[in-house]
Amino acid sequence: MKGGGIAKLAFPATVVGLVFSDVPGDDFSDVASGPTYKDNTTIFDAMKLVKENRLGSFRLIETPKEDKYFENVFNFVLVSNKIAVSKMSEKAKELNLEVSILSTDIYEDVDTTLDKIFALKKENGGVVLAAGEPEIVVPHNAGKGGRNLHMGLDSLVRGKIDENSVFISFASDGMDNNNSSAAGAIVDIQTKNKIEKMNLSPSLYLKRFDSYSIFELTKDLIKTGPTGANVSDLMVLVNQKAS
Repeated sequence: MKGGGIAKLAFPATVVGLVFSDVPGDDFSDVASGPTYKDNTTIFDAMKLVKENRLGSFRLIETPKEDKYFENVFNFVLVSNKIAVSKMSEKAKELNLEVSILSTDIYEDVDTTLDKIFALKKENGGVVLAAGEPEIVVPHNAGKGGRNLHMGLDSLVRGKIDENSVFISFASDGMDNNNSSAAGAIVDIQTKNKIEKMNLSPSLYLKRFDSYSIFELTKDLIKTGPTGANVSDLMVLVNQKAS
């Protein structure tokens, strides 16, 4: 069904694709492997990747390339991270907050992403918005939590959180990694104070990739349950005017 397979199966019927995109960069042909989009890659491209990465033997099937299968296909993007960030921006402006949007196409590592988000922080108050899927390499013996919780804890460990800032990173589907029942966490100066009061070591939790456990103790987890939609990860930095 991938790469236009549904379009070919339904031909010559009219096909309407309603797309919920979790793919940063708006390449909608990658959403759910593009069942109603024409695939411009070929079986030879796939074979090259298999050989280069020594993945073994596969029986590969070419995706439909004939334009006729897509003449009566109409795709509509209902939700994407750009739409989510746009709506958050509108709400922030309603609250008289100055808005900066970093990107909705984030694939860089967590540290680089944090640096870029906090570099846009305004001393006179405002909000920074971003979206995407920051890169993180998780070891086999990792604890509980995903990249959003890890990013939140990393912002604390690296001293980016002060008394005027609140940082939130969360998974739009409500589940930050399969081993976590949280979407993300709210990190502010109170989080830091609670960790110090409980005599916890945030750097140790970060090293163990066990961010869920420490935020569970501080009661800063965001728990929405599964939302039924996925538009990648969303990041929000709110900064009030320094007194």
